[in-house]
Amino acid sequence: MEKLFKEPEGVIYNGGAILYAISGYTIGFFGLFNTNIIINILSSLLLGHAMIIAAYLIHESGHNLVFKKIRLNKFLGRFLSWICGSSYGTFEDIQHKHFRHHVDVDDVVWFDYEAFFEKNPKVFKLTKTLEWFYIPAHEFIMHFIMMFSSFIIPQRRN
Repeated sequence: MEKLFKEPEGVIYNGGAILYAISGYTIGFFGLFNTNIIINILSSLLLGHAMIIAAYLIHESGHNLVFKKIRLNKFLGRFLSWICGSSYGTFEDIQHKHFRHHVDVDDVVWFDYEAFFEKNPKVFKLTKTLEWFYIPAHEFIMHFIMMFSSFIIPQRRN
């Protein structure tokens, strides 16, 4: 099973997320038809959360980060697109638009986060702590850098 996934720990993390998305969707969907209001509410929450996890997996599949083979990433992306309700467009269309987003929106791919965090271990520790509390510190750093990228990269000035 490890040979299917891109990373050795992918069996645990991605495999668990795939299992959760599919089982959460199935259980949540059938729970919607239960007459008990508590089960109905919990099923709605489970269904919504499973769909969110599936959407994250679509993103990872679009970047070919789940499986070693592109074919398997496409299969997973297509299947989960149906679960998430984006079956009106193709997975390939979603993937293409997402890649265009990375090109057109000035993603800060030129900034080496790992080197920055290695040189600034206190900032790294603070970022990890804030992220643990669901405060998107890494996102704040990225947006801060994007605000000034037009002053650093000449192609971004217009």
